[in-house]
Amino acid sequence: MTYQKLNNWTGWGVWLLATIVYLSTIEPTASFWDCGEFIASAFKLEVGHPPGAPFFMLLARFLMIFATPETAAVFANSLSALSSSFTILFLFWSITHLAKKMIVDPSGEATPAERWAVMGAGAVGALAYTFSDSFWFSAVEGEVYALSSLFTALVFWAILKWENVADQPGHLRWILVIAYLMGLSIGVHLLNLLAIPAIALVYYFKKYEFSWKGLGITTLVAVALLGFVQEGMIKGVVNLAAKFELFFVNEMGFGFNTGVLAYALFLIAFLTAAVWWTHKKGWWAANTFVLGMTLVLIGYSTFAVIVIRSAANPPMDENNPEDLFALLAYLNREQYGSRPLATGEYWGSPVDKDKPYEDGSPSYVKSYSIIEDKGRDVRVKSFRTEGGALAWMEENGTKRMRIEEEYVDSGEKRGSVANYDSRFTMVFPRMWSGQANHKQAYKQWSNYKGFNEQVGFTSPLADGAMGLAAFEQHIATAYLQSGMSKAELTRAMNSLFRTYNRRFEENFEIASATELLVKDPQSGRMQRAPLDSDEIVATLSQIIADDLQSGLTRGKAYVQRLERQRNELESQIRMATRRANQTGSADDIRTVRQLEGMLDRVEGELTPSMAENLRYFKDYQMGWMYFRYFLWNFVGRQNDTQGHGDFMDGNWLSGINSIDAERLGNQNALTGQQLENKGYNRFYYLPLLLGLLGLLFHAFRDPKQFLVVTALFVLTGMAIVVYLNQYPFQPRERDYAFVGSFYAFAIWIGLGAFALFDWSRRADVKDAVKALGTSAVVTVVLFGLEAATGGNHAMSWTIGFMTMVAALLVGLALLFQRLSVQESLRAQVMVLLTLAVPALMASEGWDDHSRAKRRTGVDFAKNYLDSLEPNAILFTNGDNDTFPLWYVQEVEGYRTDVRICNLSLLNTDWYIDQMKRQAYESAPLPIKMDEEKYRQGTRDLVILDAPRNPAAPYVDLSEALSVALDDEKKRQYAGGKKFNYFPSNSFRIAVDSAAVAMHGVLTDEEMPNRLDAIEFTLSGSDGSPKSYILKNQLAVLDMIANNQWERPIYFAVTTGPDSYMGLQEYFRLEGLAYRLVPIRYPKSANPNAFGGVATDRMYTNVMDKWSWGGMDNIEDGIYMDENNRRMVTNFRLQMSILAEELLAEEDANRALDICDEMLTRMPAQNVPLSRVLMTVQGVLMEMSVSDSLPGRKVYDLSAERRARAQELGKQVTRDLFEIQTDALKYYYSLDVNRFQSVAQERRIAKQVADVMVQTAELYMPDDSLASELTEELEALEAMIAEAEMRMANLGSFEF
Repeated sequence: MTYQKLNNWTGWGVWLLATIVYLSTIEPTASFWDCGEFIASAFKLEVGHPPGAPFFMLLARFLMIFATPETAAVFANSLSALSSSFTILFLFWSITHLAKKMIVDPSGEATPAERWAVMGAGAVGALAYTFSDSFWFSAVEGEVYALSSLFTALVFWAILKWENVADQPGHLRWILVIAYLMGLSIGVHLLNLLAIPAIALVYYFKKYEFSWKGLGITTLVAVALLGFVQEGMIKGVVNLAAKFELFFVNEMGFGFNTGVLAYALFLIAFLTAAVWWTHKKGWWAANTFVLGMTLVLIGYSTFAVIVIRSAANPPMDENNPEDLFALLAYLNREQYGSRPLATGEYWGSPVDKDKPYEDGSPSYVKSYSIIEDKGRDVRVKSFRTEGGALAWMEENGTKRMRIEEEYVDSGEKRGSVANYDSRFTMVFPRMWSGQANHKQAYKQWSNYKGFNEQVGFTSPLADGAMGLAAFEQHIATAYLQSGMSKAELTRAMNSLFRTYNRRFEENFEIASATELLVKDPQSGRMQRAPLDSDEIVATLSQIIADDLQSGLTRGKAYVQRLERQRNELESQIRMATRRANQTGSADDIRTVRQLEGMLDRVEGELTPSMAENLRYFKDYQMGWMYFRYFLWNFVGRQNDTQGHGDFMDGNWLSGINSIDAERLGNQNALTGQQLENKGYNRFYYLPLLLGLLGLLFHAFRDPKQFLVVTALFVLTGMAIVVYLNQYPFQPRERDYAFVGSFYAFAIWIGLGAFALFDWSRRADVKDAVKALGTSAVVTVVLFGLEAATGGNHAMSWTIGFMTMVAALLVGLALLFQRLSVQESLRAQVMVLLTLAVPALMASEGWDDHSRAKRRTGVDFAKNYLDSLEPNAILFTNGDNDTFPLWYVQEVEGYRTDVRICNLSLLNTDWYIDQMKRQAYESAPLPIKMDEEKYRQGTRDLVILDAPRNPAAPYVDLSEALSVALDDEKKRQYAGGKKFNYFPSNSFRIAVDSAAVAMHGVLTDEEMPNRLDAIEFTLSGSDGSPKSYILKNQLAVLDMIANNQWERPIYFAVTTGPDSYMGLQEYFRLEGLAYRLVPIRYPKSANPNAFGGVATDRMYTNVMDKWSWGGMDNIEDGIYMDENNRRMVTNFRLQMSILAEELLAEEDANRALDICDEMLTRMPAQNVPLSRVLMTVQGVLMEMSVSDSLPGRKVYDLSAERRARAQELGKQVTRDLFEIQTDALKYYYSLDVNRFQSVAQERRIAKQVADVMVQTAELYMPDDSLASELTEELEALEAMIAEAEMRMANLGSFEF
């Protein structure tokens, strides 16, 4: 067999293996996050979220032609599986291409040994990538990243194919194929464009002699070309088309789409002429460029599907990109906001005082305007649809009016762009988000002004630093009660205060050796404080320590002091400015200027340093959000729980316990749940080591090709990190974005396998000793530096371990050489040896990547819908409580009478428009606002006044809405912005008893509790009244006011208190949603429960309607990842509330049914138990009681049913107790610093364990369970006491 045939057949063999793996592990239905939306958009060619994926949509739809609605997701997921396996195929061929270039005679036929080595390299690298964590994750779900990876692999392979024929006629056809593939890939994801620099380097190295200047120019040209495609073509072509359309419609008076047609004709003519002219002149480079860009545009033209389908107004039509202006916003992802890159604000940058806001670009809206001739044309009204304009004209029009097609600036971006004070902005700003939890995380990750440091207090009379309490004691004993004379005490105090750059005499004075004078901050007078009273001395010590603390220039207290000063100065400036405006006094104006100067100084101190900015970039953006993911894939993973920087969750891990313990704490005492987590994958550094060997081998043997792969590695990895500029607390892990970088590293893994064979042929013992010796020296030096600086030894031990393994591999290669082993045998041994690496990755990763038999996403969605009455409105908020519901409605046609209303999207005018349209069986939502009232830029924010009469705060909601929707009623605020407002933040909604009865809102038993009116105050998640609302809550209020109880209104339990708008006491739980009803329920003692529970309805929903997605399949088991576990927590929580309410109604039989159903359908074998089951445990233990004793009640259950309650109660009690004690044993095995960092977790675990023991003793005093748990708890408490004593004996330590 020729080398080429062998290469082809081996590649297809690897492809077949990957295909079998991926098709065996795909999810049989829609997964969480974007998958449900993508599959739904493909099934009916609807419009998904920006910036769209039309080519993915078309391919998936083609496959779905052969599917039923129930199997559509399988075909979409299979598209990802096949895309991924073909990615593996092209990766194999890319590796073999690069490896073959490094054999003795790359142009000739390879020897049998070389064939083994080259094929083995391709197989090892391709299979390592097959089983890599992030790529496998994307391969088994209907998302765009697998298809995007295929395009990256395909274009990279294509440029390598071009390299083989670059000197032959017609070679440029490969370049044109790449251009067309690039254009098509835009319709999947933009990640593929990042391969352009690598492609450019291949071209440069093939066509030109190497020089550093040439390399630099090529790099700049490649980056410029990438920018041209991204900005000039993807956005620029649409932007220019939009300008044509605006000119033809608004300026020339033509109808809509005239400009688009003219632009299309112009573009086609221009490209045709350019191709013809460059060909005629023989300008082959220009001709190739024009043809390439033309093919990119042809591929990019798949986005026409987005516009065409949006114009048809499908039920799912995100951003409504049916005209070019909307399409441009769609492509620009304007829905998601912007972030600074090269320069810009940090999280607290103040806006410019003189011009706080600037106008953005005009935001044009397609409008059918009513124009009235009043001597000049005046726009009377504007409509988004022609039907709306015609209807208005028919009712209100006059002869002087006409309908005119035009594009109207909605004003959305007028005064919308913050103009930050340039003195307090930065270059390369990384910490820019102003969200409260983001700011806190920025400070921690960057150690902002010593934010994480335990800043100690020093004193001239003491050695070393002290904590605050010790410092206060030191002031009391070493100064105030030291027996010094007045002069000595004065000198000592002055010396102490100078240490902190403070002046003692500002606030204090020594009256005598036994008396101190202290300035009263209110009156400014000096108060006497005798030093012979211990209580007064203790208070004085605190006052002095507080004063000195203000002299600290590092630490959390320093940051908090600066922020308080800023807030106080801002308040003083507002008051002083108001006074200066009233009086016009020069003194008052001067006071304002002085205060502003003081504020500027504080702002300067608050601005993060570049070192802090770069520390956040290094530690969080690069370390946590890239290299952590990289090491997940090639070293191992701690668990599948999303982490935010702590040592417990989401870290990389090797499986070498001694090394991992340096970073993550004791690995020999992990809990059962930690060890059983299916994401606990250990690769023992082997893939990383093989990749690093390949990287070094590639760099020395073929530096040009090494630079090509490096460009791909960097551009699809670290460059993305820079571009994304991610904030902390991402809603999900983002490793899928970097699979292109991991693809490049897999090439080096393959070349690492080839390197071992090559070294067995030609390695020199001296060179090997030098290399390994250098690595050993680095290990020792690094270990010494770590010891000297007090750091952990994870890095040095890692390098040492990999050096040791590398020494074994190189030693084996040298042994083969020494023994003159046949080359073919050398190659075979090395291939088999390195194939163990992907085999290890497969064995470790299978259980947390196989989604076979899991249907939770769709079944959970159906459970949401089955919790609702017919014709309901359901408010959702996030991706995972919206996209799966869209999927079951759009694809499976399930419960299409229900209208899903996503509160996040309800902040946009296009979504409100869609909610006002019929969708399947769901009538339009009762939103009565005219479109102009909520058009983007109008009422994006509405002010809430405090009630004028606190004794009667509630205003009729309809009347309040009439004020808020009145265009003439606005208030102007700082910066010149005007806002509409509500006259109160508290509202009343009258309850029409006839409507309530007619629509069956309440049962006959509930009717006596019906209210005449619902009264509520708009409040946030903390229960405090809001001062403003956004457009989405304005729309919700409009719906509620106009619904008249006709349609059931529900809030999904996952939306959260901030979305409940203060209506919680009128909520009734009916499953996975709260229904708004005209009954006020008392506040529940359960902090997780709101309002009441419709026990009959919810019981029927749970027992008769809900399905479980395979969770109850213990025999086969399914993988429940973190997203699924979070959703299960909601199920358990709501079912616990139902069981508790049924027991309160003394319906013990049905309460037991619910508990039994929960534990059977969501077994611990598939879904680990958690503290959320404490309510169920309490209910079961109460039902277990058979004898009436004080504090215990006997419920009406048969003996068999009571025995079942006892069995379940004992099981849950024992399991929860063991989980907590297991955790406590782990916590107390940790080192001091980590032990202290889990103080809250330790406290909670101990409390839960105590509750388990207490309930066992209370409800089962005669059962062995109570005595067993008590005995185990006593042993645990003894262990805790011993551990705490051991730590106390360590002395003082820093946390």
